Amino acid sequence: MVFGTISLLIISKLYNRSIKDILHFYNPKSAFLIYAVPFCLSIIYRTAYFSNLTISLLISKVILQQFATCFFEEGLFRGLLLEGAFHAKNNKWYTNLIYGLLSFIIFGSMHVLFGWDLWTFFYTGTIGFAFAAIFLLSHNLIYPMLLHFIYDIFDNIAPYSISKESSIALWADQLYKPSVIFAFIIFASLLFLNTSTFFNIYCWFIKIFIWQLSSPDFTLFISSTSTSLSKI
Repeated sequence: MVFGTISLLIISKLYNRSIKDILHFYNPKSAFLIYAVPFCLSIIYRTAYFSNLTISLLISKVILQQFATCFFEEGLFRGLLLEGAFHAKNNKWYTNLIYGLLSFIIFGSMHVLFGWDLWTFFYTGTIGFAFAAIFLLSHNLIYPMLLHFIYDIFDNIAPYSISKESSIALWADQLYKPSVIFAFIIFASLLFLNTSTFFNIYCWFIKIFIWQLSSPDFTLFISSTSTSLSKI
């Protein structure tokens, strides 16, 4: 939280922007980021119950730690790193893409500092690229922070989930890696499209997400999760 606050103060000082202006809720269309749906659904569908997930772990590691992480990482890797795109004197059609790829490379590299792995680099880099696209298209830092937090909740609760055997769970797992590659292509394209176009895409993803939530498996997951948490 301290380093995230420092990043925001640097942005404010360098670019003469108030903290209120940096952290705002304008342009809600920028919340089109539903790239994490296949991953989140794979956790939902394959989870029979949670094991060894205590209330203290849920609050500290899954919630508070990830809140601080998304605050710091978005403030640094999106806010501070990409703010210059909005102040470039010669902002060309490819400027946003270059800044987005910069976020992709740096964010991916930071996740393989202690051991190189090509998939980890590409997968985490794509996550950073997606959040960068939201920020560059909206100049809005709040939504990347919130979406990063939601994604990290699922990512950090996954190790405590006990998998169930189901065709939907297997399908979701198989779909995840291709969806990451597809997401990278989509967000690279979105940096060249106008607001109405990516908003229409966002609405389309929302409809799919709502349809998935109405499935029987999701209802079963909610029921089993409530039972598991009640035993903690």
